[in-house]
Amino acid sequence: MQQILEAILSLADKRRTTMIRLILFFLFLLNFVNSGAEKVIPIGNLSLVCGDTLYDCRIGFSIIGEENCSSENTILYPTWFGGTSTEIVSLIRKYSLFDTTGLCIIAVDALGNGISSSPTNTTGIFPEISIRDMVLAEHKLLKEYFGLDSIFAVIGGSMGGMQVFEWAATFPNFMKKCIPYVSTPSPSYSDRLLFAMQIELIDLALEHPENAQNIFRISSGITTYTARTTDKLNSLQRDQDFENIWQKMYPEFETEGIFKNRRIQYNAMRHYDLDKIFGDKKQRLPEFLIIVSEDDRILNPGPAKQFAEINNSELLSLTTGCGHLAVTCDIEAVRNKLNQFLRKDFIK
Repeated sequence: MQQILEAILSLADKRRTTMIRLILFFLFLLNFVNSGAEKVIPIGNLSLVCGDTLYDCRIGFSIIGEENCSSENTILYPTWFGGTSTEIVSLIRKYSLFDTTGLCIIAVDALGNGISSSPTNTTGIFPEISIRDMVLAEHKLLKEYFGLDSIFAVIGGSMGGMQVFEWAATFPNFMKKCIPYVSTPSPSYSDRLLFAMQIELIDLALEHPENAQNIFRISSGITTYTARTTDKLNSLQRDQDFENIWQKMYPEFETEGIFKNRRIQYNAMRHYDLDKIFGDKKQRLPEFLIIVSEDDRILNPGPAKQFAEINNSELLSLTTGCGHLAVTCDIEAVRNKLNQFLRKDFIK
């Protein structure tokens, strides 16, 4: 009888242990799913650089990593042109972009796209916004919603990198580290030419909706052509597939509203320029790591490299042939540099 009782108790213990493990695994999955989920927060009226007001401004964001955001562990990650915070979460997870242990990463939809205030979700005429307006909205989110007076770092790519430069100019004491990648503090002539062409194409499409699909196809074609070097582009696509690819260059999800959003953000980048603030003089700035692509055909790497030289910033130059998309092409080098830069002063 004693042996039977011991066997029953042993079986019960095993079942109880299995149940506990299942519950813990379920809680882990639940936390993983909820981590990175989008939220939108009203931040009130936002006074814009142009003198207008963006009424009932909303900011969308996702959090990945630690949910407890503090001044010591928070990294702000604003979106690239046309990007969303959920895409940033996917990028970090897919490529293990950097070690998130102990960090609270707040990925933010920049004004003009995603679930933040934009032409597609705002009633009436949407005012012109600037890169600085994007930063002012993000600062308001961190201060008023998260209660943060400072953070550990700001990182962003392309237009997100412009926001990083603007953060350093507008709130230089708010963060310890800044990481702009494939970006610029001052768009060059070729950059502005690209933005101007895209804005004109969008305006034409909106004025002539009967030709909108063909015009938007040209816009998408320009982006595809400039995103990589021609050698890289030719290596990815076969000549015999051209006609089929060209006809599908205008995806079904490219709606009129999305292009209105893009126009707003293109215009913000077209008029962005920190030269008036930084000039050619050394400024008191946070610590910078600047990542450039030497063959970037969307944002000329020259101004970012000059900024790094003037301010004695760390610089990582990529030569992959992937142009503006170089970060994921040379992800190992980027990951190693990011972890080295972030972890050397991080106190968990």
